[in-house]
Amino acid sequence: MPNDAKLGLVLGVAIVVVIALVFFRADPIAARSSPDAGRSTTAIQR
Repeated sequence: MPNDAKLGLVLGVAIVVVIALVFFRADPIAARSSPDAGRSTTAIQR
């Protein structure tokens, strides 16, 4: 495999990983739930 192809492969994989980290790095704060919130919601839904 030529060096240009290796460089392109490495750069392509790096770009995909960076994009994945940017978009999926952390959930929004509103989406996070504490363990206590899950218990109280279950108790309300009897």
